[in-house]
Amino acid sequence: GGAPLVPAALEALWGALVGRGDGLRTEGIFRVSVTEDELQEAVQRMQGGQGGEVLQTASALCLASLIKRYLRELPSPLWRPVRERLAAVLEAGGGEAAGGEAGGGEAAGGREEGAPPPEPSRCERLRSLL
Repeated sequence: GGAPLVPAALEALWGALVGRGDGLRTEGIFRVSVTEDELQEAVQRMQGGQGGEVLQTASALCLASLIKRYLRELPSPLWRPVRERLAAVLEAGGGEAAGGEAGGGEAAGGREEGAPPPEPSRCERLRSLL
C-alpha cells in the first residue's frame, strides 16, 4: 500500500514525452520553453478535463514545459530531500572526475599572474544553486 512515489499527472506527462518519437531527442527540451500563451492554454485544457487530448497533441516542448511548471509549483519542503541528495552526491565528487581539479598543468595552481580565474566546473555551478 501507500501513496505512489510519482504523482499521476507528472507520470502521464513524462510518459507522453518519452512515448513520442522526438520527445527526448528534441534539442533543448528542458531549456527551451513554449510561449506563455501555449503553455497557459495547455494548462487550462488539462484542468478542464481534456488532459488526454493534450497528452496526445501537445508538442514535445509543451510537454516539457508542463513538467517544468509542475515541478516549480511543488511546495519547497518536497524538494528538500532531492536537494540534500544532490548536495551529498556533489560533495562526494560526482562529476568532478571528468576534467576536475586533479592532474598536472596550470590548473593545479600554476596560473599566470593576472590571468582570469578558471570557469567554474559543472559541479561548482550546481552547488551554487543549492
